[in-house]
Amino acid sequence: MQEEYEFVLKTEKLPSYNRISYIVFVLNAVSLFFIAIITDNKQFQRYALTGSIICIVWTVLNLLRYYSISYQKLRFTPGYLFIFFVWIMLHQYLAAAVIILLAFLDYYSRRELLVKFTKERVEYPSFPAKIIEWQQLQNVVIKDGLLTIDFTNNKMLQAEVDEETLTDEETAFNLFTAQCILAAPKQQNELSE
Repeated sequence: MQEEYEFVLKTEKLPSYNRISYIVFVLNAVSLFFIAIITDNKQFQRYALTGSIICIVWTVLNLLRYYSISYQKLRFTPGYLFIFFVWIMLHQYLAAAVIILLAFLDYYSRRELLVKFTKERVEYPSFPAKIIEWQQLQNVVIKDGLLTIDFTNNKMLQAEVDEETLTDEETAFNLFTAQCILAAPKQQNELSE
């Protein structure tokens, strides 16, 4: 029997994140183009026009990647970083701060959600990452691609497992988790009278 199991959880919200990123890039392209038109500073005009072009090119590249046959995960974070530097060069520090925050959120939202089960504990990819001890759990199973983590305090986590990482070892995994729960030292509830 394996000593540990790892599964990637599905991220159902990626299409929404993609739409938000497209909207942010289009709004930045329009804003920077508008700044390039209204400013008298030639250097700022070049920065703003360059930033607007970067926004448009990055959006088009991600659209092409999305609709291509060899679909890969979209990456907006580098584009956000380019825009961040453009806003810094334009001395628009509040806009730069918003963009760097969006870059962080974009990067974090697109990370691989890897849940790891070892004999010692469960590492669940929440924010911040959650370490779950086996004695906190009542049951852990995967059935039909759905991971269910049932806590002793009646809380429950459920998530779909990505088919690519889900093997045909559901029975072996369920046996592994049952053994880990049984082997875990039980917490003593001391009642004071």
